[in-house]
Amino acid sequence: MGGYGSGKSGSGRPTTDPLLSLDIRYMRRAGLLRSTSAGPYSFSLSWSCRGNPSGNISVIVQRSEGTYPPEIVLDYSTKARGETTWTPVREAIPIETTECHYGGERPWFLCPRCFSRRAVLFSVGGRFRCRECHRVAYSSTRETADDRLF
Repeated sequence: MGGYGSGKSGSGRPTTDPLLSLDIRYMRRAGLLRSTSAGPYSFSLSWSCRGNPSGNISVIVQRSEGTYPPEIVLDYSTKARGETTWTPVREAIPIETTECHYGGERPWFLCPRCFSRRAVLFSVGGRFRCRECHRVAYSSTRETADDRLF
């Protein structure tokens, strides 16, 4: 068991910290996922890093009869590292709800690759997927017990 490099600190998978992320909890709290039978509507999300813009995306919310829409559609452009041309991406992200113990519903993204319930999807290579599909870890898993105390 063990051996050189088998520990958690400094080795293994990249972390989620530098990645663009979509958080369904934020969207729900901000009122961005309201249900409407009138038709689809859209909003934009943007990210910045140290005050510089690092990405933006248009989110189209589909028409729904329930509390939350059955899916959202992401509309954005991406380019691979070192390339100059942008590739347009239009991708549907399914939404599933679960009942809460004291009433109401909780929305979840379904990862477009593995279809598992997720609150957050991360962008690697221009596609939003769960952290397991992208093989990334939370940075807190790299900290020692002493580091977490601080």
